[in-house]
Amino acid sequence: MNLFKRKDTRECAYSLKFECRGKQYLWSTRTNDYSLAMKRAKLYRDRVMEGAFHMADAMKARGGAPTMEGLFTEYMKLSRPNDATKTRNVLSMKQVLGVAGLDYTARIDQLSKDTALAWLRVAGQSDLSKNSALRKARSLFSRDALEAYPIKVPMQLIAGFMKARYLKVAEGVIDVPETELIMSALSQLPHGPERNAFLLGIGCGLRSGEMQAARWDWIVGNSLFVGGKPAEFTAKSGKYRVVSIGDDVIRQLWRAENGPYICGEQASVAIIRHLPTMLHGYGFTQRTPVHSLRRWYGSEVAQGKGLWEASKALGHASYKTTERSYARILRPVGGVVLPIPATVSA
Repeated sequence: MNLFKRKDTRECAYSLKFECRGKQYLWSTRTNDYSLAMKRAKLYRDRVMEGAFHMADAMKARGGAPTMEGLFTEYMKLSRPNDATKTRNVLSMKQVLGVAGLDYTARIDQLSKDTALAWLRVAGQSDLSKNSALRKARSLFSRDALEAYPIKVPMQLIAGFMKARYLKVAEGVIDVPETELIMSALSQLPHGPERNAFLLGIGCGLRSGEMQAARWDWIVGNSLFVGGKPAEFTAKSGKYRVVSIGDDVIRQLWRAENGPYICGEQASVAIIRHLPTMLHGYGFTQRTPVHSLRRWYGSEVAQGKGLWEASKALGHASYKTTERSYARILRPVGGVVLPIPATVSA
C-alpha cells in the first residue's frame, strides 16, 4: 500500500488511492505523520474491501466535519428564524456543549448521545428547562437550516445526539385568566398605549411582537390585517392572517396623536415593561400576563366557534398547538348521573 502527497511540502497530509470493484477511491488521511497515516489508510481500505461502505463514509465525513464555531457562523446568516431566536438557540447549544466538556472549537461529529444525556442529567435546572434547551440546540439541525447551509453537515454522525429522548415531564395546567379578572383589569387600565395593547390581546389575540408592530392602517372596517395590507411585518408563523375586530374594541382604542402605531412610538416599553407590572397589580398571577391575554382570546374563540376557527385566528400552523397551549376548554367535561335512590334505608 503506497501513500502519496498531493504537494511536495512537509505539512501536506498523506493520501491513499486504490481501486475496489471497479471504483476508484481517493482519501486523505489528514496527517503528515507517515506511521499514523499508514494505520488510518489501512483501516479505511480494509473497510471498503469488506463492504462496510457506511463505516468508510463515516470516516470520510468525520474528517471533513466543520466545527461548531463554523456552524454558528452559518446559522446566524440564515434568513429564518429571526435574529433573537437564532441567538437564543446558539446560546442553548453552547450550554449543552459546556456541560459535556466541549466548546465552539469542537467538531460537529463530537456531538453524541452522551452529549445530550450529560445535559439532561445536569443538576440545578428543571426537567422542563432542560428539555427546552436541548430542543433549541437541536434546532440548529432543522430541515430548513440543513437545506440552507453552504457547508455539509454529517447528520449520520450525530444521529445519537438527535435521537436521545427528552425527559418525561408532567403536563402543566394551562393558566388562563378568568373573564372576571379580564373585565376588572379593563375597567382599571387608564387610556394609553398599555390599554390599547390590552385590547389588541383580548380582542384580536395578538402576540406581544404583533402588538408592538400594529399600525392603525392594519384596521380596515371590522378586519385587522396582521402585518398590514400589503404586509410590511412578518408574523412568527411567517403567514399573514385576518381577524375580526369588534366595534366595541375599535371604539375603545385610544389615539392621542397622529402616529402610525396603535400602541405608540414607544410600544416596546409600554408592552414589555409597563403592562406586565400593571396586570400583576390588578391580580394577574401568570408568569407572562401579556401572553395570557392571547390565551384567553384563544379559549373564548375555541369555545364559541371551535378549535379550527381559534387556530386560524391565532395564526397557528396546526390546530394541535391551539388545543395544547391556548384553547384548553375551561369548563370540566363529562360527568354522569348515577342511578342511586334519593334515600337509602339503613
